[in-house]
Formats: sequence, structure tokens, C-alpha cells
Amino acid sequence: MQLMRIHWFVLIAGLVFLEPLPTAAAAKPVMVHYMPWFVARPYSDSWGWHWTMNHFQPDVVNGSGERAIASWYYPLIGPYDSADPVVLEYHVLLMKLAGIDGVIVDWYGRDDYLDYGSNNQGTVALLAFTRKASLKFSLCYEDQTIQQEINGGFITAANAIAHAQQTMRYVQTNYFSDPSFLRWNNQPVLLNFGPQYFKNNSQWQTIFSV
Repeated sequence: MQLMRIHWFVLIAGLVFLEPLPTAAAAKPVMVHYMPWFVARPYSDSWGWHWTMNHFQPDVVNGSGERAIASWYYPLIGPYDSADPVVLEYHVLLMKLAGIDGVIVDWYGRDDYLDYGSNNQGTVALLAFTRKASLKFSLCYEDQTIQQEINGGFITAANAIAHAQQTMRYVQTNYFSDPSFLRWNNQPVLLNFGPQYFKNNSQWQTIFSV
């Protein structure tokens, strides 16, 4: 998450206090979409792809003291590492102060493929801080990961649904069961960025049937 986004929410929160919100609107949770995939020195021993994108060189610093990173906005604290507990606590405290109700993490699954596994570890680490701050938590599942794993030979197309079923079992055990996980009508809220691979209702019914 870029800190400019957080300050945008702070501005909106400040404006809201100027005029009372209708009761129905006030009851709706305000959630932040969060990316857990940033890797940065000195917390890690290298710069991750999301700061470099195979083009930018964060070790290059301009006259203003800003590093060359793959980002339109420059974080106020500089390029950060999503696994750094100091950063996670800082982000969560800013959300809390801004009146944000919770976080929706862009989630690629838990597989040890590309950076999916490390992103999941970052998600688990973030959840520890959102829980402590009494913020809600949810996931936005990227099912494009299925095609990426097929392309890379990690899974086969024939095993795609079975693999997604395993992923949903993992989500149910490790996320849905958490009391802070966002719920609607007493059911856990899982979003999908897409769908990009499973595009038929019957496929999702089969995936969730487990």
C-alpha cells in the first residue's frame, strides 16, 4: 500500500466530520485494499520485483533523496518491506487513526510458487496487527494464479479445480475461522479479483462445495 493512499483516506475521514453521515451509510464498513508483496532493503537483502519491475534501480538516489522505484507515488517513509513488523504496525495505526474499519488483502494463495508463499506469510503477519487494532480483515483472491501455475508446470489444468478446493480449505481453516474476519449475514466475505480463470458459476460451486 502506498502511504499517499492512506493520507487520501485521512482527508476523506476529516471531511466526513464536517457533516453527519446518514445512519445507513455510517453503518457500512470502510475497507482498504492492501498489497502485501513489497520487498526492500535493509529489512531484506534485496529489492523485490514490485519496487524494480526489472527496470528501476532503487539503489539509485536522486537529489531529493528519493530512490528510483516502480511507483507513481513515493511512500512518505520510503520504499518499505511488507514483512517488516514496524511497517505493518505503522500502516495499521494510520488506518485506525483515519477511521478505517478494515483491510482487504490482495491474495494469491499459499503455494510455494513465485512470490505467492511469501505474500501469504506477509498476509498472516498483517492479520496479527489488524486483529490487535480491532480492525476487520478480508481477502481478495486472485484466481489468475491458477493460469500462472499451469503455465509454469506447478499444477495441471486437469487438477485446477481440485487445487482451488485445497486453497479454499486452507482459507476456511486459517482465515474464515478468525473472529476478526469480515462477515456478511454471518458468512465470511471472500472477494475475487476477476474472475480470470474460473469463469463459470458451476466451477465456483464445485470449488466451494468442499
